[in-house]
Amino acid sequence: MRRAAVLCPLLLAAALHAAPGPDLRRLEAPHFDVYYSPADREAARQVAVLAERSYGQLSRLFQRGLIRRHSLVLYSTPSRYRAEATTGGMLSAGSGGVTEGSSATIRMPVGFTLAGTAHVVSHELVHAFQYEAAARSHPPFPKLPPWVIEGMAEDLALGGEAPGVLTWSRDAARRPRGPDLSDLSDPQRLPYLAGHGAWRFLAARFGTGIARDLLAAPGGTIEDSLRTVTGHTLDELSAAWRAALRVEFGSVRGRAGRVLVREGVAPSLSPDGRFLAWTSPGEPASLWLLDARTGAPRHALLDPARNPRYDSLHPFDSSGAWDPRGRLLAFAASRAGLARLAIVHAASGQLDREIPFERPGEIIAPAWSPDGRRIAFSGLAGGHTDLYVYDLSTGTLRQVTADAYGDLQPTWSPDGGTLAFATDRFTTDLAALRPGSLRLAAVDLAGGTVRAIQVPGRGRAFSPRFGRDADELFFVGDPDGSPAVYRLSLSRGEATRLTPPSVEVTGLTPSSPALSVARDGTVAFSAFRDGKHEIAVR
Repeated sequence: MRRAAVLCPLLLAAALHAAPGPDLRRLEAPHFDVYYSPADREAARQVAVLAERSYGQLSRLFQRGLIRRHSLVLYSTPSRYRAEATTGGMLSAGSGGVTEGSSATIRMPVGFTLAGTAHVVSHELVHAFQYEAAARSHPPFPKLPPWVIEGMAEDLALGGEAPGVLTWSRDAARRPRGPDLSDLSDPQRLPYLAGHGAWRFLAARFGTGIARDLLAAPGGTIEDSLRTVTGHTLDELSAAWRAALRVEFGSVRGRAGRVLVREGVAPSLSPDGRFLAWTSPGEPASLWLLDARTGAPRHALLDPARNPRYDSLHPFDSSGAWDPRGRLLAFAASRAGLARLAIVHAASGQLDREIPFERPGEIIAPAWSPDGRRIAFSGLAGGHTDLYVYDLSTGTLRQVTADAYGDLQPTWSPDGGTLAFATDRFTTDLAALRPGSLRLAAVDLAGGTVRAIQVPGRGRAFSPRFGRDADELFFVGDPDGSPAVYRLSLSRGEATRLTPPSVEVTGLTPSSPALSVARDGTVAFSAFRDGKHEIAVR
């Protein structure tokens, strides 16, 4: 899941921010003022509806509303948000939103999908309620660790059946020792994922009202507060949590395949399967190259520590794309809040060219055409994420889809006539603003017709990649709840599972690109194991 940032006295001193700029419009909702740029008017309307809906749910849970009227400042793209939302420097690539308790202001970008936007709205509103609980607290509110604050926000925003927390929980159940509440304050423990897992257990055991009760019953430490609310110590709660995980998920461990990268995401195999480009999940993210057959590292394709050319490589939403000859690698990036498509020489890491874009304002998930002349990608403009194709020889940009649905992760058919992609168009109710999950679709580039790709079973389907011919499509899906790599025959409609149920195939978020396929059928994928993301091949 996309991380959301909170700056509050529960954790650290609040940063000071400027008021919404004079070029922004204001939309008045019953409890919020939404500030937005003119191009994002429809997105602002959606955010207002989502915020009011979430506000109603949270005020019923906490049995009170927010005292102050909040401002919600909407940024056109995640990159602009990270560059402009704070005067204290660039926010991390994982920051999905910031809540400022001192000024009653929430700052967030337009999401790539309605589900992503709704997630951040609800997550940040939980922080607004946490702020006011802290302000009302007498005696002073205790300093709560990040896993409590962020885990509560994730659980109340997404619920206990969200794909990300289920992946984390299944992995935790398979670890020899299992999770421990006392360890979760360690930043390496992933406070958003682990915290969500902890709150999933606490809410199931004691009811969702435990969030309200905890905020109303401060103590000297989190252990004091939890003991007051639950009657149990951290050790007792941890033991019960581990037992509940084993009962629910079992403890069978599986092998993902041949592991090439112990900590990495966004795999991209060269067309001949010889090399693997991948992204480090740290801050800032780096782009690396290794030998896919031996696992031997080659060199950094882009290391921001040594070459701070870009603010972000979009590790949550994007991966690199090889040209058909395996000599060049294209990747999406941003600098000073503006979109860039960068192309580097794989052998040296030297920049070949850089293509700036004003519209769309954000690009992710590039894919090189089989003839090497075009690059497709997803682009965010005016609150909508659509597919685009850029012609490298003419410098022209074509918009392929144009609607309010989220179209992600395009991949070219071998003949170059079709793009398969992941989309929420078959599951999202735009009229009611009810987000849906990703499924697969294809668009004919000659006529622009979009059709559904039928995938057996229910659940999510994303990260599509064509195989050796136009009939073979690989993807990541979770028809039984556990995300795995599948191979689909488009003509027969039959899908074969390639990874076992005990392997959790996922990127940094449940919708991140997690799969790459070479021409010879070699598959590389990212998986979550022992609390970390790794990359394996089969």
